[in-house]
Amino acid sequence: MSGVGIKAQLWVMMLVLGLSACGTQQPTNTKLGRSGTRVTVERLSTASRGSFTLPVGTDLPGLGPVRGVLRAPSGSGPSTYRGDRPGLYAATRANPSCDLGKLGALLLQNPREATVWASTLGIQSSQIRSYLATLTPVVLRTDTRVTNHGYVNGAVTTLQSVLEAGTAVAVDRHGEPVAKCYCGNPLTAALLSAKSSYTGPEWSGFSQQRMAVIQRSKNFIHTFILYDPSANQMFRRRAGTYISTGGGSYSTTSTSNASNQAPSTSSPADQTPSTTSPSEQTPSTSTTTQATPSRNNPAQQTHSATTTASYTP
Repeated sequence: MSGVGIKAQLWVMMLVLGLSACGTQQPTNTKLGRSGTRVTVERLSTASRGSFTLPVGTDLPGLGPVRGVLRAPSGSGPSTYRGDRPGLYAATRANPSCDLGKLGALLLQNPREATVWASTLGIQSSQIRSYLATLTPVVLRTDTRVTNHGYVNGAVTTLQSVLEAGTAVAVDRHGEPVAKCYCGNPLTAALLSAKSSYTGPEWSGFSQQRMAVIQRSKNFIHTFILYDPSANQMFRRRAGTYISTGGGSYSTTSTSNASNQAPSTSSPADQTPSTTSPSEQTPSTSTTTQATPSRNNPAQQTHSATTTASYTP
């Protein structure tokens, strides 16, 4: 075969492998030496060949950047926020953004896919249903950096991504995004570098200085304080409650009115949005407990004696 033919075949293989995560069709994460890390820009409501499942949630367009929140202290990169910060995430009370029962059902239809998905998040495939029952469906209020994991040819792929504000995700008991609802892909913490290059179509207002990195809370979150854009109001959602075709419940409690400003750091009984800089804010909620086992350490997780192992966060 000629050198041209070989190069053409290699190019096709690289292109196929690049379709690795929902939201875009860009190459997988690549270290670029002094140039930093390549980050894929992921717009709302798009999916690609690398999706783990069909959509199990609905993104919420029109949120845009939250005023007064994204002020990068150094002026050169994303701001960092704790997952238990009141108002960090949005949701609508009438229609939760993600059907976690459906996600579990779709994953378990393919044992190999279920195993890969679970191992990415540090659990066993037999724990998927009980693990999903601990998650909470929310919507990002900020453009958010994550590591997005796709599924291609029976194996996991890894892509550094920035998800557009309005993306529906499921968060764990530490407030960290762990699944993208539009495609079922597992998410883990972003791998940051001093310099990054961004690929893919950008949305209006996109800026490296106006995106966020979500840190795990120190304590377990029992109740999230979320912003409902349809009512312009904060409300409480108990962690792990949702409407689901696979079973489950849904309950919320309203708090005071709140405009679409910076997430508040006040107590849940006094939800007045703050506009202070991130360095001055102290993330808190009224319903957290000291964390015990980590989801990233399977050896520390508690398993039941039944055939289907349970997940204890």
